[in-house]
Amino acid sequence: MDEELYKQELWASIDKTAVNLHYLDFFRDKKMGIEPVYRGLLGMVAVIAAIVSFFDVSVLTKTVSVVTAVLATLPLFFPVLPKSSDFGKMSKLRGEVYGWLVKLEEFWCGEWTDEKYREYLHMKAAFGEVENELSSVFGTIDARLEKKSQEVACRYLDKFFI
Repeated sequence: MDEELYKQELWASIDKTAVNLHYLDFFRDKKMGIEPVYRGLLGMVAVIAAIVSFFDVSVLTKTVSVVTAVLATLPLFFPVLPKSSDFGKMSKLRGEVYGWLVKLEEFWCGEWTDEKYREYLHMKAAFGEVENELSSVFGTIDARLEKKSQEVACRYLDKFFI
């Protein structure tokens, strides 16, 4: 085992995990902000449709009804709106990613032995499933969120790993 290569690989894993952790937080917050806006807009259009239906303006009633139907079916065609199960999945993933980060920090602060290196490799292989789930949750990476996550992760790492 080359100790320097092990340190470099471990540091790269710590950095990547810290970025993923902060990206997951920002991603979840962004998705949580979309849902109330969508629900409010849908409710507002439905109320307008109900009010307009009391009047005898058939064209306006039909127009508002079509807008309500389009708004209600929008998440089916464009999955921008997260499901409530997605938030549960994100919370579970956050716990797993944070646990992995803590374990990596233990490896970093611990003794550099061949046994520790083998343990790290086995744990890294097991963590691959979590990274796969993260990729499926994130979908396309938002460059702005990623940059913000990298900045926050750098501040975190600079604070604890000088």
